[in-house]
Amino acid sequence: MPNNFSNISCSIASDPSTTGMDGVCTSADSRIMYVSTTGNNSTGQVYSKPSVEVGGDSFKPAGAIRPFATYAAVFANVRNGYPDWILFKRGETFYQAIESNVRSGRSNAEPFLIGAYGSSDLSTLLKIGIKTGISITKANCNHGTLKYIVVFDLRFCSHTRNPTDPEYIDSNGGGKPGL
Repeated sequence: MPNNFSNISCSIASDPSTTGMDGVCTSADSRIMYVSTTGNNSTGQVYSKPSVEVGGDSFKPAGAIRPFATYAAVFANVRNGYPDWILFKRGETFYQAIESNVRSGRSNAEPFLIGAYGSSDLSTLLKIGIKTGISITKANCNHGTLKYIVVFDLRFCSHTRNPTDPEYIDSNGGGKPGL
């Protein structure tokens, strides 16, 4: 059973339909960006709702898209207070964390969304080592309280601190003691 957490401004779920988010869709001014291990930060494309490549379902693009390679490159293109979407490719493993790189959306129906795309049945895995997977707090935001955020279908793993992971280093993940 996946963990589902929600309040007025934030939802975390493995599937948007499990929390009634199936009504969440891109807006006319949404920016849609994809992240893949085969992506390229120099050629990654920012898409809009009417893009032919995206088609009618942003979670399952209709055409050949040009994804970015890193969350950091995509995050440079998102705006605070807009319903921008960042989607990682399902079934892929990324060595990166989102940390406090989050923005507010416009409303409950037009959230800032971080999730997954593609047809794989496997979730996206973010191996974060000693970093924070995602942090959504008021302290993170220079623009006031963060709100209207949806995060779904992402798994975070502190692989360098997990003794069952082949990349385990130690209980501090190779970082300084006390981290």
